[in-house]
Amino acid sequence: MNAGSGNFVTTVTNGHIAMVVSHSTAASGTYSLDTTGTIALESSGGEILIGDDSVNQAIKVGTQGSRTVTVGNTAATVSVKAHTIDATFAAGEFAVQDADLYEMVEVAGSDTDNNAIVSLRADTFLLFDGTTSAAEMPSASDSSLVMKVTAAGGTVLTDSSVAITGSETGGVSIAASHSTGNIDLAASGGASSNVLVSQGNLGINQGTPTYALHIGSTGDDSGAVANSWNTFSDARLKTNISSIGAGMLEGLLRLRPVTFDWLNTSRHDLGFIAQELQQTFPLLVHEASDGLLSVDYPRLNVYIARALQEEVAARQNIARALQEEVAARREAELSVRRELDDLRSELASLRILGENAAMRGSQAP
Repeated sequence: MNAGSGNFVTTVTNGHIAMVVSHSTAASGTYSLDTTGTIALESSGGEILIGDDSVNQAIKVGTQGSRTVTVGNTAATVSVKAHTIDATFAAGEFAVQDADLYEMVEVAGSDTDNNAIVSLRADTFLLFDGTTSAAEMPSASDSSLVMKVTAAGGTVLTDSSVAITGSETGGVSIAASHSTGNIDLAASGGASSNVLVSQGNLGINQGTPTYALHIGSTGDDSGAVANSWNTFSDARLKTNISSIGAGMLEGLLRLRPVTFDWLNTSRHDLGFIAQELQQTFPLLVHEASDGLLSVDYPRLNVYIARALQEEVAARQNIARALQEEVAARREAELSVRRELDDLRSELASLRILGENAAMRGSQAP
């Protein structure tokens, strides 16, 4: 229907509605079909078409005042299709309710800003990756299932890549709220599959970690257990290498091993006082940004090894000195024995000479 430059006149003839132009001199403008009753458009033989021509104009329904637009009924499915894939609901709210008037899907937003809220209510929520070729939504066992959220089974993400991203000023929080719940970060792709923390520091029982791995808060009971812990020590990673000098044994002997109780937990423990250790072995003591001192206990073994080397070297020197003294005493003893043997030989010779002289004297006339 095109009004042109005239006005529409609606007449009823034999049960049919006819709309004609009353005269051709009227000015062009907006033409309204108004009634104080109900206006019904019905067709028993085909579709009812509104805006089906090639002219690109908007179709407005209920743009003035507060009005309710009802599409479909309890015995039919309402299908809304568009030429493009985008659907826009501006400056308002779009909601889908169930039979009890509970909102199952709600889209709310405002034309004054870019904020929008999408709310979903369901016993089970399924998200698929779109690779299925089925005309309808796939089943819960379909291989294209990416996310499943249920009250009983929790939230399950299964996809080739899953990214969880926080805001610029906020963070990402993953929490198991139940007291017996676990958070399992597992890479199941085999030996070459890893769980990575590619940037930043990892804190365990620590909200503001300052190290690549920061376990516990200052003075609490946090600890770690492992089958082994390896530290990089390849010579190709080092420069300015020099041996530790002597005197480590004396330094170790100056240390004061103590037992103590932690202020935060009252747990009984043992170790050293960092300030005292720092005076003798400063490389073992580190100061954090808050000024608190920590001790690198494993590297104390380096000084212990050097002290053992000193002790072994000292004992070896003593042993060599003793061996030399014993050898000297043995040589002196052998020399004395040789002198005694010589004296014994001389005495024997003198005895023989005496006996011979006595015999010659007894034979004289």
